[in-house]
Amino acid sequence: MPDKKIIIANAAIYASDTEALKHVSGTAYSGGPIMQWWSKHPIYLSLDGLSVRAQIPLLYNHTNTPDCRLGVVNATIQDNALAIEGGIDPDAPQAQAIIASGVKIPWQLSIGASTDEIKELKANQTETVNGMEVTGPAIIITKSSLHEVSIVAVGADAQTHLDIAASLNLTNTGATKMPEITPHTQPDQIQAAIDADRKRAASVHAICAKYPEILAKATAEDWDENQARQAVLAHLEANMSKTALQVHTPATPAVTTAVLQAAAMQAMGCPEKSITAVASQQALEAADKLYHGHIGLQDLLIEAAIANGNPIHAHSLHQGNWADAVHASIQASGTTTVSLGGLLGGIINRELLDGYNAIDTTWKEIARIRPCKDFRKMVSYRLVSEGGFQKVAPNGELKHGALSETSFSNKADTYGKIVGLTRQDIINDDLGALKDLPNQLGIDAALTLNEVFWKEFMDNSSFFSSGNKNLLSGNPLSVDNLKNAVKKFRDLKDESGRLMNMTPAILLVSSSNEVLAGQIYNDQYLIGQGANAAPVTSGNPFQHKYRPVATAYLEDSAYTGNSATAYYLLCNPALRAAIQVCFLNGVQTPTIQSSEMEFNTLGIQFRAFFDFGAAKMDPRAGVKVAGA
Repeated sequence: MPDKKIIIANAAIYASDTEALKHVSGTAYSGGPIMQWWSKHPIYLSLDGLSVRAQIPLLYNHTNTPDCRLGVVNATIQDNALAIEGGIDPDAPQAQAIIASGVKIPWQLSIGASTDEIKELKANQTETVNGMEVTGPAIIITKSSLHEVSIVAVGADAQTHLDIAASLNLTNTGATKMPEITPHTQPDQIQAAIDADRKRAASVHAICAKYPEILAKATAEDWDENQARQAVLAHLEANMSKTALQVHTPATPAVTTAVLQAAAMQAMGCPEKSITAVASQQALEAADKLYHGHIGLQDLLIEAAIANGNPIHAHSLHQGNWADAVHASIQASGTTTVSLGGLLGGIINRELLDGYNAIDTTWKEIARIRPCKDFRKMVSYRLVSEGGFQKVAPNGELKHGALSETSFSNKADTYGKIVGLTRQDIINDDLGALKDLPNQLGIDAALTLNEVFWKEFMDNSSFFSSGNKNLLSGNPLSVDNLKNAVKKFRDLKDESGRLMNMTPAILLVSSSNEVLAGQIYNDQYLIGQGANAAPVTSGNPFQHKYRPVATAYLEDSAYTGNSATAYYLLCNPALRAAIQVCFLNGVQTPTIQSSEMEFNTLGIQFRAFFDFGAAKMDPRAGVKVAGA
């Protein structure tokens, strides 16, 4: 969290008949909660950790210039509150106007303190701060340093006060207007009237001295002190900052699409690696400075609208303004710095990929992957040599060989789904929905790919068959039976009738055989494999030979050809593949998009689609063993 100034206090100003304006005292901070725009939760300044210097400057409106330095105060902690006592310089340029205007409308106080250490109190956690029990969520500033105390129009802690015990000795600093004199006016009355008007003019001049335009109007219209005071107060309120926060840190980072993406993902609990993959390390640091990991879904939309030049004059969304906020966050006014589509797109795409990659990808182990350029039927060809090399005659003449081709077809189709981030989600400030919905879309996409793939692969009664000489009946998985499957594989012949003489690379099994397949692959010695098999004591002949790949789909009763005992010996798919998967334009992950919903639907909608196809390819790429 960045070093920020915490501004708090309230005050009242009282005039007295004394000439010198010296003594000032009061409570600068009551020890209770304060609110700042950058925090959704109340903030407590722990007085136990507050460092206070011997003398603290008394400023006007946190402006550290000669004209705005009013005096000095001493600060002490009394009864879990911060008390001040000191003096105001009556000759300070701002002092006369402040005291004069404060006679009728009380001023407030504000303290400027740098934060040195911060603690975040989670929901339902409790801690004692300044003698009171605080329940989270809240932010506790455990260590800070007091730099200054200021007189301001609006403070952040209404439980504090300031007393100024003094009066103002005004002198005539401008032209006076002579009072009207009647023939019956006595000389002492005339002089009293003159003195009164001079005092009025001097007071008005003192009150308006820092505001030339107001002073000119006051002089022309013969204002009294009250009129001048009200005009200055109105000017101060109109030009006063919306908050009393003073930030003595580098310039506030700009709000960009990347910064909001990082802020949202940080609030969603995404790891730093995922955040920087979508945004950048710089964007993450800026997001942490601006939002401290606490941005909500409503904040996200409001910030997008503001960055696009469409300020939303509200701190939260409700049924009356949510539609305008969503629309404003999409429609740019002037220079656009945030794209809602890009903002949501980066977040939801990362969550979609996280969901997609969480699902088993066994299909990749046995399939050949190929891109396709459109949705038309795609035919793949493989040239086949008919016969081998022939002996070269003594004259060196090579005989012409014959080539034929084998074709395999496949086709990509589109699969997709639409889900919505509802109006209720937005009003409830449910940022979790922004994570859960695309994550579930990614899971659905991966599951759909698996379902299409395994449905195609397992419906293979005519693919793995006695006619293709790649089916072996019986032979449940064991060391003794696996040798029969290996022999069946090595007996496979190519299109010209020659032995392919290839070595199996993959042992594909169901979940029921996963442990046994792992033992056959990893263990050095196997004893008593199979119900009637003799113990194997001389070692495992298949150790590290055929990499086991297991999937639950092989025994899922929802698929044609399911079997818990069947297993397959397959080639490396880079050499020969039993099945092929094609992706449109080679894109192997689903695409997700977001937009404002249709007029008759309330919320923001996401649509995800995936273009792919699966088809069996080469029956000579493997052997199926029935196992039962």
